[in-house]
Amino acid sequence: MFLAEAFVIGVIGGLFGIVGGLILNQYYAGAVNLNNLFSSGILNPIVAISTLVFAIILAVTSVYLSSRRASQLPAIDALRDYMPPEKQSRKIFPIIALILGGYKIVVFLLGVNISQLFNQWNYVYGNMFLSVASSGVILFDSIMTYIGPLLFFWGFTALLIRDSSIFQKVATKIASVMGELGALAAKNVRRNPARLAAIAFLIALIIGLSVQVTVQMASQEDYIVRNVRNSVGADISLTVANASRSQEILNNITQSVSGIRNASIECSINAPSLTNQWGTMQVRTIEPEAWAVSAYYEDNWFTGSSVEQMITDLKNNNNTIILEKSIAKNFDLSLYDTITIYFASGPQQLKVVGFFGPDPPEDNGNNFYPIGRSSNFGSISVFSYSFGGSFYSYVPRQLFNMTEGSDIYNIEYPLTKILISLEPDVNGTEVANQIYELDLDVYGINSFDTQWQLSVNMDNLNTYSDLKNLELQSFGLIFAVLSASVGTALIAIVGLKERSREATLMSVRGLSYRQLVWMFLMESIAIITFAVILGTIVGIIIAYGTISTANTPIAIYNLVTQRLIFPPNAIAIIGTYIALIYTSTIGAILIMTSQYVTKLEKMVRTR
Repeated sequence: MFLAEAFVIGVIGGLFGIVGGLILNQYYAGAVNLNNLFSSGILNPIVAISTLVFAIILAVTSVYLSSRRASQLPAIDALRDYMPPEKQSRKIFPIIALILGGYKIVVFLLGVNISQLFNQWNYVYGNMFLSVASSGVILFDSIMTYIGPLLFFWGFTALLIRDSSIFQKVATKIASVMGELGALAAKNVRRNPARLAAIAFLIALIIGLSVQVTVQMASQEDYIVRNVRNSVGADISLTVANASRSQEILNNITQSVSGIRNASIECSINAPSLTNQWGTMQVRTIEPEAWAVSAYYEDNWFTGSSVEQMITDLKNNNNTIILEKSIAKNFDLSLYDTITIYFASGPQQLKVVGFFGPDPPEDNGNNFYPIGRSSNFGSISVFSYSFGGSFYSYVPRQLFNMTEGSDIYNIEYPLTKILISLEPDVNGTEVANQIYELDLDVYGINSFDTQWQLSVNMDNLNTYSDLKNLELQSFGLIFAVLSASVGTALIAIVGLKERSREATLMSVRGLSYRQLVWMFLMESIAIITFAVILGTIVGIIIAYGTISTANTPIAIYNLVTQRLIFPPNAIAIIGTYIALIYTSTIGAILIMTSQYVTKLEKMVRTR
């Protein structure tokens, strides 16, 4: 009978879930049309069947064990209000779950990419045995990525709360400072450790998921914004058609357009030769102080010394360079070493005052490949190699004579940009339109505000899809937290209903409504607080590990990388979820306790 009911509930729940998912898909696609709900092409039969089967399995498994135990319970025991467990639960399964889940939590904490690590070992020490073993380890790690946190939460709560008296002892010590009601609440905590462990597992799992997803969403949104800013290069960037007139054009813009805070000129030059190697490398000439307050950059893109010190060195000495890191690594150059770069206008010996760019991947550190020919560069004979990193180096603009009318523009052919930073709260799109209306000798006017709007409006498919994924994750997270809140409230209600006779006797013995509420609250708040702390810590660890794995060089070789951040809106969201869990429990206790008192008052009046 119970299994049949569970099967029917699973089928109904699965069907509701499928229909609800289709409606939400249409909603996020832009229009809800119930007439073509099942013929819109969104419905995937495999996904639908899997969802239905999962719902049935979840319903049947959740009912089967409890109904089987209830059917085997002797009638006299069923009449008892409280019956301690006759035998200890097996600890072997929680221990195994804790070990497996703990492995993945440690991996997250260390920020290790297991797949990359074993692939590198195979590349260096590769053999048949290591290849087979590493494949198994990588597969195991991939599976633990999804189920490891769940196993950890279940094993930890089962061992600490259900199968051990540690939690009860701690709760007793904490409650002892709250007087006799606290001592009574602490004793009640020991009554059903299995139920407390289940509540702790549920809350810790949902809070852990909430913290993980919320922090990762904040990190991903921050990553998208910074990528857009980096692609523009400043609040506004524009390319100058006639590079020799760049200063004149810059002066015209700053005098005619309002809202500009700082502006700078940046030129990109391809150097054809480096020391004794032949190839190309990209060098950008900048006005150090003006560029530092106009361009978009992040301090962690630069290494060797502080950005302020590098800017000072470039300003004080024209024969200096902030060298691209992969080139520095290939030539084994350290800070303040010298390097000779052969520009089209002539060789320049420059002192390295810093490094720019991320660390190159270990297995791709050597970017030099001989192509087997000799060339003459002036009176210097060099062997020909191709070289160069993925990024660029910076030199002072005064390294060359870049005044208007100089021959340097015809020799080096620089690609010249003007980078503009705006005053706070100034709309970049409007400023870009003002510059466009000046009809200057520029093209490619771009702004961060324009590019961000394109991302939001689906004109930039890459960032648009990322933003939509964030919306879907947040929406799913809301459902998970609401489900956990309802589940916690229902557990509290069922538990209090079982103790209705106890509450009535306590009221007869003199406990007021406020004292009853306080006692029940202390019982529940202890387990909820423990679960919230556990879930928050583990959620942050998982988010950190996921972000660290995404930033490994083999996965991404880019200036902009994800970072673990806690913006105010993310903290507010997590706080709201935690408050919702507490509120659902407190609300259930207040309602049920008031019913106890009301029933008792009616009984007294009747008699």
